[in-house]
Parts: sequence; C-alpha cells; structure tokens
Amino acid sequence: MAEDWRFWQRWGKEPAKPPTISWSLGPGAFLSYDELQQHREQLPQDLQAVLSLAPLPAGSDLFVLHQEARQQLQQALERWQAGAATNIVLFGPDGIGKTSLLNQLEADVEHAVLVRRLCLSKRIRSETELLRYMAQVFDLGECHDLPDLCERLAKVTPQVVLLDNAALLHLRAMGSASVLRVLWRIMLAARQLAWVHVWPEQTWRRVRLQWQLDALVSQDVLLDWPAQAEFLAALEQRFARLKKHGRDLWWQDAEGEAARPFDAQREGLTALYQPCQGNFFSAVYAALCALHKDLDGRVWLRGFRIPEQVDLRSADARTRLTVAEVMAHGSLTAAEHAQIFQLSRDASNWLLSTLRAKQWLISDSQDDGVDVFRINPLFARSLLVALRSSNALY
Repeated sequence: MAEDWRFWQRWGKEPAKPPTISWSLGPGAFLSYDELQQHREQLPQDLQAVLSLAPLPAGSDLFVLHQEARQQLQQALERWQAGAATNIVLFGPDGIGKTSLLNQLEADVEHAVLVRRLCLSKRIRSETELLRYMAQVFDLGECHDLPDLCERLAKVTPQVVLLDNAALLHLRAMGSASVLRVLWRIMLAARQLAWVHVWPEQTWRRVRLQWQLDALVSQDVLLDWPAQAEFLAALEQRFARLKKHGRDLWWQDAEGEAARPFDAQREGLTALYQPCQGNFFSAVYAALCALHKDLDGRVWLRGFRIPEQVDLRSADARTRLTVAEVMAHGSLTAAEHAQIFQLSRDASNWLLSTLRAKQWLISDSQDDGVDVFRINPLFARSLLVALRSSNALY
C-alpha cells in the first residue's frame, strides 16, 4: 500500500481504499476474437475508442507508429508535384497499420492537392468489372474498352490516387491474371496521376515477382514491426489519453493481490513487447482482454496475457498451404479457396472454418452473407515466421 500512497502523492490526490472486486467477467481470461468483440461492446465508449483494433482515423493523435514511412510517402508526393512520375506501393503484414497510415497521408496532403480514395470491398474478378469500376470512381461515363478508358484517364486532372485493399485485384486461379494486367496498363496510361496502392506483404512479394514491376513502381514502402521504443511509445500514448480524460484504471496482477492505481510507466507494458513479437495489434488485443468492468461500474486491468504463438510443425500440408494462400491473397472466400485448391466448396468451407476455430483466421460477412476469411492479426507475425520456416510461401 505504500506504493499506492506514493503514486497518489505524485498526482496530488487522496488515496482511495482498494474496492472489493465483484467480477462481471472472469479475471485474466483470454478471449477469442468474437468473444473480444462482444466484451469490447460492454466497455465505456472512451475505452472502446482508445483501445480500438480498427484503423485509426485521419488526424488521430494516437497514430504514433510508422512516422518514417509517413515521411517517405510525403517526400515522394512532393517529388510528384515537382514533375516526377510516381507509383508507390505501401505494403506490410496483416494488422500492422497500412490503412491507418493511408488515412494520415490523405489528411497530410489533401489541403495541397486533389486526392481520390479508392476502397475495394469485394474481389474484382474480370477485366470488364475493373473497367466498370475505374470508369465509375473517376466519373468517366461509359467506357467501351480498355483503350477508351486509358484515353479518358490520360485527360484527368493530376491528382493523388489512394488505392486501398489492392489484394482484391489478385486471385491465383485460371484467368485471373487479366485483372492485374489491365491495372498495370491503366497506371501506365495515367502517368500524370500519383498512384499509392496498398498490399499485404506476401501478396505484393508474389505479384511483384510474377509481373517484374520494377519499371512501373517508383518506390515501395514496407511497414515493418516496430522497435521496442516505438512500440512502447504508442502504447503509452493510448493510456495517457485515458488519463487526460480523467479515466482512472485499477491494476491487479493476479487473484488475491492488493489492487493499485494503474501507472502506464511501470506496469506490464514493457513486458508485452517480447511475447507480442513487436505486433502492436497483439498488445492492444491483450489490453482489451485485461480490461474488465466490475458490478459497480469501475474499470480494472488484470495482468496482460498473450496466447502462445502459432506453431505449424504439426499441421498437415494442406493446412499450411491454406494459411499461406489466405496470407498471400489478403483474404479468401470458401469459393475462392475451392477454385485455387480444386476442392468442393463444402470442403473448403470446412477447412477455413476449422482454422477460424483455432483462431488462426477470422472472418467477416459480405453484404450477400458470404464469409470472407483473413489472417487473425493477433498471430500475423508468428504465422509469417512459421510459414517461411516451412517454405510454404511462394
């Protein structure tokens, strides 16, 4: 209790007697992704906003990571304004913050240049679909064919084009290469535009090798896992926001220990870096799992817990290749998986659902009710390491 008194003396407050805890959710539990979403909805709104797993909005003061990459992108767009042809690839692992960085970049430059944001939500599977999409987002009217579209695009006012989820233009299946071929021709035809397209790391590595794109791309920017100092600064910024807004959190390492006010500078934040392997998504996930609201409405943090990282050595070849293809595509439906592996849709759905039950994959439902499976960012780094060591990525 002496430590509690010293803590409150620094903040100039009277210490409160640690309350008796009546748990509305078992302490110290690790939650699955679906359970975490339900748990998060029960937390106060300020906690939900600060400890969000979603991409950060433009201008967010919580955006601390990837400042070097942000500067690289800004400098590349300055060179474009000076007349240089600009085609930038932003790529990195699942959940590392690519969309968050794109949001900040848009806010950084939109006051000086025209910006057009393209956000793909469903896979484009044919040349016709891509031509129709491009004509629509650039307000070109009805285009008869690719040469017609390219001719019209060449007359579009110079602007920055931010293309998110570019992996939805790629599918490793018969006939799908035509979509990417058309995309490259469109980019070459519209050289007055500054293209910034965002890819999952393994998708881009595969596409770049397949298409030999060095002549097209002026710069590629890789978002890598943050170093410990950057990692901790980003975590501390989130907890500092809560303190700034008057949110007091209680901390208890384990059952039976005396509770004390949470101090972001000394509690388990430093210890999170190694088990998270630098994966910031995992750290926020662990913080959300540790947060609990007791029956009296107080908010507690019970020691951070990180699940064991994924080990694929006991997995069969089809499981490893399935995880590899999901990672290399960004996401897959059961129908797309079946097309790649020449399986029935039911067999593919069963395999993908099994991997979701293991927490290696998570899924979202499209408007038509079809599940789209993607890598669980919680395990993005350990899965990447495991797949590389088993030579499953190609």
